[in-house]
Amino acid sequence: MKIALLGNCQLQQIGWLLKNFFAQHGIDHSVVWYEPIFALGDKNAAIVPLFDALASADAIYGQYHDGKWNAFSTENLSKFFEIKIVPTLESLASFPQMNYFSAGSLNFNLYTVDFRILDLYLQGVDVHQAPALYANAGLDAGRKAALIHSTAVKYKKLYDDGKTLFDYAGPYLEAMGTPSPYFVHNHPNNAQLQWLANQILLDCKSPTLVSLENLPQILTDTIVPELDTPLDERYKLRNTEIGVRTACKVYYAFFSTYDTDFLQRELDQSTYRSLVSRAG
Repeated sequence: MKIALLGNCQLQQIGWLLKNFFAQHGIDHSVVWYEPIFALGDKNAAIVPLFDALASADAIYGQYHDGKWNAFSTENLSKFFEIKIVPTLESLASFPQMNYFSAGSLNFNLYTVDFRILDLYLQGVDVHQAPALYANAGLDAGRKAALIHSTAVKYKKLYDDGKTLFDYAGPYLEAMGTPSPYFVHNHPNNAQLQWLANQILLDCKSPTLVSLENLPQILTDTIVPELDTPLDERYKLRNTEIGVRTACKVYYAFFSTYDTDFLQRELDQSTYRSLVSRAG
């Protein structure tokens, strides 16, 4: 059986794992595509190899991508291929200071923004003083619990409405009851990746399932301190250990390339702003 995985970095890593898993266990399955959509770009993208791989696949598992991905959006690709939509494993309540801009584009090869540092930047805090203030932000426990609940409801509704192949509501709530199920909002730990990988294996009738229990954590290219905890220099960005002090300098340089009004709007509508109860 030929399998294609079309999504973000989660399915990319699962594809790499399953490709090796099938080979090691002599399973008559193969992975014909697992490059993430964001790596394809838009103009001059490798559409021929992608369509060739999808055409050869017996099953295509994809994570939903909206219209901004143009020819690679789920709606457009579904005109030509049957895609089984699987949940995108995310939790906005996990490290809510790290998220995307809702508008505009990112540069400096930064895919996510630290809204806690943005908050300090817009307050006019000097970059050399910002690291000491980073931890002076606490999350409202009630609002965080409500966000976790609403996220589980969203996953349940997607499944009940037939928009996703698997129901992630229960596993999500279970994960959020344990420490650090995510490293940032869209980078789940191995237990969550294992759940998704094994749901795919069950669906494609694999004779055995995969275990990631003894492997090092796979999706850890960004690690940030928890808010309202002592300053933690283990700040990791794009697979580079940089510490909070350097992170502040990186983001201050990044924010300086944007209009202040735009930055303020992004901060005001961010998950970070909706959950933080104390900041200085």
